[in-house]
Amino acid sequence: MVTDIKNLPSILPLIPLQGAVLFPKGQLPLPIISPKHFSAVADVWHTHRVIGIVQPLDHEELKRSPSFFKAGSAAKMTDLGEFDDGRLYVTVTGLCRFDITEDLTPLGDVRRARVDYSAYASDLVAEMDFSLDRPKLIKELTTYFKRLEIDADFDEMHKIPNEKLITALAMACPLTSSERQALLQCSTIVEQSKLLTSLIEMANKEPNMFKITCH
Repeated sequence: MVTDIKNLPSILPLIPLQGAVLFPKGQLPLPIISPKHFSAVADVWHTHRVIGIVQPLDHEELKRSPSFFKAGSAAKMTDLGEFDDGRLYVTVTGLCRFDITEDLTPLGDVRRARVDYSAYASDLVAEMDFSLDRPKLIKELTTYFKRLEIDADFDEMHKIPNEKLITALAMACPLTSSERQALLQCSTIVEQSKLLTSLIEMANKEPNMFKITCH
């Protein structure tokens, strides 16, 4: 387990994911959907197995070499598997967020960047305990999930520690790319919890909230 940002690689292969972010301690099955994805995974599979998960800027999604949001997440690849339809995937676990400091010359199909973790060193703390206004969050979530026609297990939700709850909601709920990125770039989990509650509260006030489901 990584406990110091000095032990994280300063140069990472990047995998862009439109509309998805990975938070520290969160897990994600990452589909290997293109030769570029495969090359990025293979680039570090036999060394440190750490890749960078980033979001392309909205208006550059379809470009051959899109630009990215400034912040992303370093992710440890822990398992390689296959979906029922035959597609490969790699399971990744979020380690620490980073800021891109330099977009490097690609090695073949692999986009790479020099990254700086210093603003997010607290991500490596084993578990963060903090004060969360759960009654307000649960109240807003009840309305939010009802409008989205999502059957949520609130009894189970009450058992989840604060940090895991915020991480799970931030990754799973149907937010926009910009909203996800804003959550990712919050300096602390406390700020993330406040922003997430505000985003859900604002969504509940929208008269024509789209009926979409969590990922």
